[in-house]
Amino acid sequence: SEEMTYFADQLAADGYYAIVPDLFRGTATGATNILWNILTVMTTPQERMNTDSDAALKYLKTLGNVDQGRISSGPGFCFGGTQSLVFGSRHKMAATVTCYGTYVKELHDADSKAWGTLKTGGPILGIYGKDDTSPSPKDAEKFGEALEKIGIAHNITIYEGVGHGFIKHTLHKDGDETPVMAWNQIKRFLKGAFQSASTDRRRSLT
Repeated sequence: SEEMTYFADQLAADGYYAIVPDLFRGTATGATNILWNILTVMTTPQERMNTDSDAALKYLKTLGNVDQGRISSGPGFCFGGTQSLVFGSRHKMAATVTCYGTYVKELHDADSKAWGTLKTGGPILGIYGKDDTSPSPKDAEKFGEALEKIGIAHNITIYEGVGHGFIKHTLHKDGDETPVMAWNQIKRFLKGAFQSASTDRRRSLT
């Protein structure tokens, strides 16, 4: 969708490789077609999406200039915010960025098997809206508490005055304060996480 390609282009403009796998294989539609999109999410097998996202990672790693030690899962938004966490639980990433993905409800318990390789990967950034109900601010806080208990470097930010899905490409284009602020936070987070990953790798080689 234009939403995803817009933000992928923003990352590319900053010098990153950005890949956005079409996990619905061409069946998604506009955000206003809510019933269709809910049906698509409910009927698309997670196993198939895992296969497709794995193929995207495999392709990404074939690109000569890609530093395989500095790959992030996400930023993912809404459903993508869930998928960025699922992917990070299956592949050790240098960073994971999730924006209001409901999968955090599976991660309230620090001992849950749902964490997978998130526990051994890089830092995690979670962005949420104060007025959201799914996930709620309480869900985000419990996620943060579990991250703290496990000892994973993280930043959980709950933005005031916004609900679900507030980082929209149309609002970002128009310079709306909160989406711009949140996107800038994502960029700072990725820059810091990748710098740390490079430093850690250099130390391991010396």
